[in-house]
Amino acid sequence: MLRRGVGMKILLKNFCKLTEDESNMIWQARNTPVVREKMYNQNEITWKEHCLWMVRLSGRIDCLYYLVYINNKAVGVIDITSIEQLTCEWGYYLFPEWQGSGFGILLEKIVIDFVFFTLNKELLFCSVIEENENVYKNHMIIFGFIPDRRYTFTMDDGKKTRLFKGLSLGRNAWMQHKSQILERCLKVLKFESTRVEWLG
Repeated sequence: MLRRGVGMKILLKNFCKLTEDESNMIWQARNTPVVREKMYNQNEITWKEHCLWMVRLSGRIDCLYYLVYINNKAVGVIDITSIEQLTCEWGYYLFPEWQGSGFGILLEKIVIDFVFFTLNKELLFCSVIEENENVYKNHMIIFGFIPDRRYTFTMDDGKKTRLFKGLSLGRNAWMQHKSQILERCLKVLKFESTRVEWLG
């Protein structure tokens, strides 16, 4: 059980600094059907594949992955990928036991601020699988993303063709975005007072 509200602490720990136990936890969560079905790659990942991927991360400058702790409880993963001079993409998933908790709203705000005001990017992209309509709508209604065909694409894994719908948000648009819905969500969920630390 997590206590929300004043004093709530959020730690985002770079994958390059994880312990083996933390890496194993992420691997297991990533392979659960409820997480896997929303991913670009919906195949189960072996432990060997996961470990090799983790090792390769340390030499890459085009992506960042973080394990998210809220009040010392691991709740999910956020990623910032396709990092270029002025643009990048982001995504996240909550561990199965935290889905429906509202933490996705909090993490989205934290990541957007990080991308625009720490990484100093001008444009943020994301894509959402067509079946995940609620998340797609929330990106637009709560955070001000707009549909973007540049980031809309299909993937065919030999079993079925899946559509990923693209969205984008500019830094200037975010600075001008005064979402009463977002503020109300943060207040109702008792997320209005938090401390955020990025580790690595």
